[in-house]
Amino acid sequence: MTRNRFKYAFADRVFVKGTEENTVVIKSKLVVVVLTLFMVSLLASGSAVNVVESDTGDLEVNIIHHDDEVVQGEEVSVEYEVSHHVYLQETKTIELAVNGELKDSQEVTLGTDYLLWRHDEHNGQALSVFYGDGVVYSGGVDGSVVAFDVEDEEKLWMHKEHNGQVRSLFYNDGVIYSGGVAGSVAAFDVEDEEKLWTHNEHKSSVHSVFYADGVIYSGGDGSVVAFDVEDEEKLWTHNEHKGSVNSVYYAEGVIYSGGVDGSVVAFDVEDEEKIWTHNEHDGDVNSLFYNDGVIYSGGKDATVMAYHVENEEKIWIHNEHDGDVNSLFYNDGVVYSGGKDATVMAYHVEDEEISWMHREHDGEVNSLFYNDGVVYSSGDGSVMAVRYSPAAEETYIGEFLVDTGGMEPGEYELEVGIDNLRDKAVVTILERPSLEIELTSIHEGEELKRGDRAVIAFEVTNPGAIQDEVDLEFLVNGEVVSKEENFTVGPGETREGFFIWDVDETDDLDLEIRCVDNQEVRGSTSDLTITVSDESLLLPWWVTLLLLVFIALVFGVLFALGRDKGTSKEPTMMVKKEYGIEEKKKAKKELEEEIESLKKERDLMENNTAKYFYQISDLKEKKDELEKEINELEEEKKSDEAPKEDAIGDTHEEDSGQEFEDTVEDTYEKESGQDFEDTVEDTYEEDIDQEFEYTVEDTYEEERGQDFEDTVEDTHEEEEGDMYKEDAIEGLKRLKGVGTSKAELLYENGYRSIQDLQGVSQEELCRLNGIGPSLSESILESLKELE
Repeated sequence: MTRNRFKYAFADRVFVKGTEENTVVIKSKLVVVVLTLFMVSLLASGSAVNVVESDTGDLEVNIIHHDDEVVQGEEVSVEYEVSHHVYLQETKTIELAVNGELKDSQEVTLGTDYLLWRHDEHNGQALSVFYGDGVVYSGGVDGSVVAFDVEDEEKLWMHKEHNGQVRSLFYNDGVIYSGGVAGSVAAFDVEDEEKLWTHNEHKSSVHSVFYADGVIYSGGDGSVVAFDVEDEEKLWTHNEHKGSVNSVYYAEGVIYSGGVDGSVVAFDVEDEEKIWTHNEHDGDVNSLFYNDGVIYSGGKDATVMAYHVENEEKIWIHNEHDGDVNSLFYNDGVVYSGGKDATVMAYHVEDEEISWMHREHDGEVNSLFYNDGVVYSSGDGSVMAVRYSPAAEETYIGEFLVDTGGMEPGEYELEVGIDNLRDKAVVTILERPSLEIELTSIHEGEELKRGDRAVIAFEVTNPGAIQDEVDLEFLVNGEVVSKEENFTVGPGETREGFFIWDVDETDDLDLEIRCVDNQEVRGSTSDLTITVSDESLLLPWWVTLLLLVFIALVFGVLFALGRDKGTSKEPTMMVKKEYGIEEKKKAKKELEEEIESLKKERDLMENNTAKYFYQISDLKEKKDELEKEINELEEEKKSDEAPKEDAIGDTHEEDSGQEFEDTVEDTYEKESGQDFEDTVEDTYEEDIDQEFEYTVEDTYEEERGQDFEDTVEDTHEEEEGDMYKEDAIEGLKRLKGVGTSKAELLYENGYRSIQDLQGVSQEELCRLNGIGPSLSESILESLKELE
C-alpha cells in the first residue's frame, strides 16, 4: 500500500508522494545504521570514549582534578570539564559513578540560546515562510497566510483567501503571492490587506511560486506556468516533468524546476524551450536555490548537491540530514537546509563542512528563509527566528563531592560521564583513626561508698583530620548504666565530659567508657577497677522518720505564725495602700498654693496677663488630673474594702478619729477656709474685683492700646521661647499617624492644639501640603477618641 507524505521546501514548498521503492531504501539504510551502532558499542566496551558528537555539536569530558586519598567521612572532590563545540544551547546530564554505581548527577547548560522568538498563530503545521520589509509571512495547513512583525513580535494580520493549504509564498514590492492545494495562485496587497487577483491555471495543487520581472512562476500539477501579474494573463506553460513539480527558481532568464521524477530542468523563459535536464537525485527533488552559476537542490534522498548550470557537472554532495531535505536557502557561501529530521543546518560550500545547526522544532522543518543573520523556519505548527552564529570551542567546569561516611577503606573507581563519554580516576579511602579516651577522675578523687552519687570525668581526643560525632557509653561490669548521644569532637581537639552514677553495688567494679559509631566501637577505656565499701551513709529508718516528723512540726508552726502575722498586718498593709491618695492630696494642695502665688504675682505684673492665664490653666488641668487619679484610687479602695471585715474606711476612722467620707473637697474646705466650689474663675473674680468674662483679649487691648491679633500664643512664644511650640507639638503627636514633621505642619497652619482641631473637616486637612486622605482620616478618628 502506497503512503502519501507531504513535504515542503524554502519559499516554494513542494508535495512529495512516497513510493514502495522509497520505503525499501529507507529500511535498507536503517539496517546499516543499526549494524554501525552495534559495532561502535563493541568498540566502546573495550575502552573509555572521551569524544562524542552531540545532537548540536561536539563534546569532550575529562576529570581534571580529584583527591587521591581521603579519610573515611571526608568528601572526595571530583572536578571535571566538558569541552564543547555546540551550535545552539542544549542541556546535558553529567553523571558520577563510583565502582559502576550511579552516585550523583548534574544538569549543565552548554552553548548559547540564539532563539529570538517563535509564534504559533497557525492552527496546525506552518508549511511555508518568506521574509520581506521587516515582516515574516507564513502559510499553513489551515489555509491561512499570517503577517508577523519581527521587531515588535506581534501578528499584523491574517487572511484566508485559499480554499485549503497554503504551500508556497513569495513577497515583492508590497504584494504577497501564494499557492494553494486548490490549484490557485493569489496576489494580496499587504498594506490594504485585500486580494488583488487569483488565477487557476493549474489543474491541482500548486507547490511552489517565484516572482521575477513582473511574472509569477508556479509549479504544481506536472507543469510550470508563467503568469503576467499586471495583465493578469498566462504567458506560457511547460510540461517537461513526469509528475508533479515541487519547486521552481528563476535566475538570469532561466526557470529551474525540480519534480517528483527526481529531475532538475533548466528552461529558457524567452525562447520557451528546455536547456538541459539532470537526474542526480535518487527520488523527489523538493527544493532549489540558485547562486552564481550553481544550482543547489535538496531531495527526498536526504542529500543536498551543487550542480554547475554551464557544464552540467555535479560539484559536491552532502548527506548530513537523517531524512528528506525539504527546503534550501543560500547566502554568502553557506547553504542552509531544513528537513524531516527537525534539523536546520548551515553547510559551508567552500570547505564542505557543517558550521551550525539547531533542532528547535518538535517536528519536521518545512520551509526556510535567511535574512541579516537570522534564519526563519516553519514546521511543527510554529514559525521561529534563530540567530545564525557558528559555534566556538568552549569549556564548562563542574565539581562533584562524594560523601565517604558509609564507605569501607580501600580503592574506588570514579567515573564521570555525559552521553556515551566516560573518564575515570581512582581514589583511596583510608580508615578513620580511633578516638582516644582517658578517665580523668572518679568522684573527685574520693573513695566510693555504696549510696554515693559519683561524678565520672573523662576526656576524648580526636587525632584525625575531620570532625567526629559518636555516642558515648558508660559501663559498670559490662552493663551500660548511662549514655550520651551525638558527642562531637573536632579534628585534633580534646573535649571533656562527665557521667553521674548512683553507686548501688559493693566490692570490685570494672568501669568502662567507650565511643560507639553506627554500633562500631571507635575507642574505649579498659582495666579500670575500683572498690566500693559497704559503709552506707543512709540513716536508720526510725531516725529518718523522727527527723521527718520534726521537720513537719517546724513547718507547721512557721506556717501558723505566718498566717497570724499576715492576718494582723493585713489592715496595716491596706492602709499602706492609701499612701498614694495622701501623696496626691498633698500634691494637689501644693498646686493650689502655687495657683494662689501666681495670682498674687499676676497682680504685680499686669502686663503679663496672657502668660499667667495659661499657667493658671495648665495648673488647673494638672489639678483636675490629680483629682481624677484620687477618685480612681478611692474607687479602687472601695473595691478592696468590700470583702474584708477590717476595711480601709474603718481603719482610717480608727486611726484619724473622723469619717473616711470626709472627702478631699471637705479637707480642702477645712484647710483653706473656703468652699471648694469656689473655682479658679470665682477666685479670679474675687482677687481682681472684676468678672472673669472680662477676657484676656479685652485686658490686653486696654493695657496695650493695640489690636489683640498679636495673639496670646505669639505673646507666649515671644516670652517663653520655643517652650510653648515644643509642648504644642508634643500634644499634637498624640494624634494617630502624626509625627514631629506633621505636627509642625499643623502648628504652622494654626492648629496648635487638639482643641484647635475640633470641628475641622477632612477637606480642610487635605488642603495642607503633606496631609492626604489616609492621614486626615486617622487624625479625625483620633479626635473622636480624645473627645
